[in-house]
Amino acid sequence: MDLLNGFKRITEPTDQGVTLTEVKDHVGIEDDDDMLDAVISSMLPAARRTVENLLWRTIPITTYKLTLDRFPHSDHIIELPEPPLIRIQSIQYVDQEGNTQTLDEDQYQVDSVSEPGRLAPGRGPRPEPLVPARVVADTIAGHAGPLAGILAG
Repeated sequence: MDLLNGFKRITEPTDQGVTLTEVKDHVGIEDDDDMLDAVISSMLPAARRTVENLLWRTIPITTYKLTLDRFPHSDHIIELPEPPLIRIQSIQYVDQEGNTQTLDEDQYQVDSVSEPGRLAPGRGPRPEPLVPARVVADTIAGHAGPLAGILAG
């Protein structure tokens, strides 16, 4: 299974991890120029994505969706890209009758301490989905707080 093909950002964060004032202070811009502020502000999302790609980390809190063709084998651990993992929001699958079901939390284990975060089967029985590409896990990843603390730590 190629997880990266099935791992997609589903919400673009509104917080860029750094404010316009912090950027201007860092580069020594003291002017209050609305046009310059607009240009810098428009560059913040691309700058954040560049930092995320270089560090292989999610900066602001972001929601991702992992789609798999099937449940992995019982001993298979899924490493979730884009650390740090905060939590698994839900895992859904299509049952034998074609209905979407949500797994109970005791049917999977989450390791949000390791980086990358890990998802493993729980101790209970695992259902087999009827429809290919229909096991979907919604994950929350990122840092709550200023970017400076992330880069320093």
